[in-house]
Amino acid sequence: MDSRVLLPLIFVCFMTTPLSAEPIVASKPRPEAEQRAIDVLREWSAENVTCTAVRGDFKRYWYDDVFRVQKHGKGQFGYRGPRHGFWRIEPANLDPLSVIRKKTRDGKPYTYKDAESEKWRWQKTRILDIHEEDKHYEEYTYPEKIEETKQKVSWWFFDFDFNFTADWPSPFLPGVPNQAKIEDLIKNSYLKVVKESETQIIIAGKPIRRKDAANYSEFKLLLEKNPWRLSATQYIHPGGNQSTVYVFSNIEMNPEEWDEPDLTGYEKLSVNIRDYPVEARKPVDETSQADTWSYFLGRCLLLNLFF
Repeated sequence: MDSRVLLPLIFVCFMTTPLSAEPIVASKPRPEAEQRAIDVLREWSAENVTCTAVRGDFKRYWYDDVFRVQKHGKGQFGYRGPRHGFWRIEPANLDPLSVIRKKTRDGKPYTYKDAESEKWRWQKTRILDIHEEDKHYEEYTYPEKIEETKQKVSWWFFDFDFNFTADWPSPFLPGVPNQAKIEDLIKNSYLKVVKESETQIIIAGKPIRRKDAANYSEFKLLLEKNPWRLSATQYIHPGGNQSTVYVFSNIEMNPEEWDEPDLTGYEKLSVNIRDYPVEARKPVDETSQADTWSYFLGRCLLLNLFF
């Protein structure tokens, strides 16, 4: 379906009453809406069992409910694993008068802005933040040995566990290339079907664990039927005042390997950080958290949402 046709549907379906986080009691039967959501997600995963990599195009719509701003962008993504992928985002370059805008309760439309350009590459041993216009890049190097620790992150008045992998922008991806992670999210999310028709279904969820809540406080998935296909995702960011929608298109399953970025003539600005893992699982002493790599990168990424 053309994203120009899909967007109004997504806007109407996604901008609904937030999902209430009802605790799941193991001794009682699951509610029908919850069980249906779990069954659909597992069927979707099973249909894509041979997919181990994916790439495609997307349109991104970002909303700020405090400053009443929305930003539109477009780009490409690729995923082969937590440490191997890319996300490239560029401005949508739309006529503001032609944009469908979110409105406040009193009917005032949000201010439209183009998204800023971003280019992230996960290169197995390092992460690159590439700034093409300024001809420079920042490099973050993975540690040679992954420790089973999780870095606790503090950002202003938030404390959370922060993971930054190649599916960080959207943990749910077309083709389910990381089936183990999706199964883990199914088990550790409050889920329910919020809308279903003969051709589509919308599933809403809330994370149970802090490490997932660091990335989003709520999500919605729009899947097409026969066969199951993920068309769009929405993530409500921590705090509830910002959200991002991804609309996927031109999806290629198990694509050929993509080329390494050509950084000839680019200036390297950052210092490699080798002391801390990007993803780990045990709490550490809070006195050392300000020095951790996750703390540093988490701040940079979240600040980028505001400016």
